[in-house]
Amino acid sequence: MVKEKPVESVEITESYDFIEKLINSMGDIVVTTPEEVTQSISERLLKAESLEQLLSPQSTVEAKSILGKPIVVTDVHWNRSTLADNEGQVYAVIDAIIDGVPAAVTTGSRTIMIQVLKAKQAGWLPMDVQIKESPQRTAAGFKPMWFEAVTPGSGSVEGNKEEEPF
Repeated sequence: MVKEKPVESVEITESYDFIEKLINSMGDIVVTTPEEVTQSISERLLKAESLEQLLSPQSTVEAKSILGKPIVVTDVHWNRSTLADNEGQVYAVIDAIIDGVPAAVTTGSRTIMIQVLKAKQAGWLPMDVQIKESPQRTAAGFKPMWFEAVTPGSGSVEGNKEEEPF
């Protein structure tokens, strides 16, 4: 059984700084800077042992693009945004399996970030989920997103095989 670390009380504010405060209150979790991400990509490319590894896709998947699709969340990493509108804010890079293929899913959804943070902290990963989105916008103009449980295996290779006819 995984022993849960108690979470300090964190004041929830309108800005995303509370996510970083929450992450920091959980202990040994690191928020990666843009420079560290660049360094990591460079190191991975230099360690390539084949042309296929060197030229493999470097892209990420936006959470919004896989709404309702079963995925298996296996881990999460935290990056600091460099986008002009969100500069300095923290977002999640979620290691996932989509249709049996490893992928990196990005999101700034507060609810999803808190869900995956808690799941990692509690030892509940991997977890089978789908991303849902509210049809209603918030006062700030966003459509809230969240994880919802799905049948285990539905995001894996085995979960996507068709049944053989009798």
